Amino acid sequence: MANRRLISAFILLSTALVACTSTEERYATADQLLEQGFYEDAAAGYIRVLQDDQNFPGARDALAQAGGLAVDEYVSYARESADREDFAEASQTLDRVDGLRARARAVRVNIRVPEDYGEFRMSIDRSAVEELRGLGDAQAARGNYGLAIDSYERARRYARDTELQWEIDELQGRTWAAWGEADMDRGHYRSAAGRFDEALGLLSENSEDGQRAFDMRAEAFILGTVSAAFLPVFVVEAGHNAPSGFAGDLENALLFDYWSHPPPFIETVDPSDLRRIMRIAGIDALPSGALILSELGDLTDADLIVVAELADFSEVEKNVTETRLAATMSDKRRPVQVDTAFSAVESTLEMSAQIIYTVMDRESRELVDEGTFAWTVGGPIEYGHFVGNANLLNLSAAQKTLFDPEAQRDQRRVIERLLVDELAASFADRVFGSILRTIP
Repeated sequence: MANRRLISAFILLSTALVACTSTEERYATADQLLEQGFYEDAAAGYIRVLQDDQNFPGARDALAQAGGLAVDEYVSYARESADREDFAEASQTLDRVDGLRARARAVRVNIRVPEDYGEFRMSIDRSAVEELRGLGDAQAARGNYGLAIDSYERARRYARDTELQWEIDELQGRTWAAWGEADMDRGHYRSAAGRFDEALGLLSENSEDGQRAFDMRAEAFILGTVSAAFLPVFVVEAGHNAPSGFAGDLENALLFDYWSHPPPFIETVDPSDLRRIMRIAGIDALPSGALILSELGDLTDADLIVVAELADFSEVEKNVTETRLAATMSDKRRPVQVDTAFSAVESTLEMSAQIIYTVMDRESRELVDEGTFAWTVGGPIEYGHFVGNANLLNLSAAQKTLFDPEAQRDQRRVIERLLVDELAASFADRVFGSILRTIP
């Protein structure tokens, strides 16, 4: 069946059916397609007519006629494909037959098929499965595991019964496992673990193949895991501009939320051991030089050493709006109330922090990664501004909070905590990604 006819039909439908503004025009266009031999597209037109008006005169008979001719054409083409032993193409062609019949049934029209259609369909599907399984087997034998898995997945489409589906599961599972073992031979342990994960999703855990995939996956984790010593966060340069306790909060967030819970293939040197070794070695400030870091790695038996420096902290107030509010003021010396005014200020306070970091390989003393990592967050704040002693103002309870130092600190602490949380999460993700990239 020439692709030219399919393309021509598509163009006709695109220009004719879309332009139709009435059911009568759609019916006339479908008649033209039927007359020109575009049977499936004519049938689609009649289906559209019946969707608009299920009692449209002649539409049901016309759909049955066009659909029957389309079925004859596609079944004939499927038989030709089968004669060429192109069973996958034959099955795809019969998919069009089934799809057309299903759409026709939705408007209560039954399209006839040859008497042997059911048996022919089953035979074609079985042959398509065998064809694609054979192609997959050949690809797997050549080590083209990805192509083999794709072929098996195509075979799955034509496997109509559960037993065949299970067989394809096993074929794909064994191929994923073979791919994983090939990765193991190349020292690509993280990639191998991913292949074994795929295999275990398809193989029975009680089968010999499933158990072997499980064992190999465990071995991949053992051989591929690297240990990392995450040094405490050091404060340098403009990092001292950070609020009191910020660096400690950042260190705690990194340590307890991330360094202590690394992703697979990363093992964290025990923080207590690391700090004890640093104390014994007299390292209480930022260590400089690859030699010192390498020696520290030797003492902790770490493969990688991670150094993080809080190098900058800044804040800026944006979107400032001031509202002048009338008030009175008085004190013991002047009991008479005096009219005055103060400003209620609303703004967005942005806080930014910057970390300079290095990830060094202990053995080679080479930098695995280095860079600068910055993060900014913002949050709303409210406060009062008064030229003079605000304690003398006669204010409501809500207005007094605008001048309450503790309330101001609470607002800032909310933004600081947000910065700590987001900075720690994003920075840990960056560092973990750098480490994992060293493990193929």
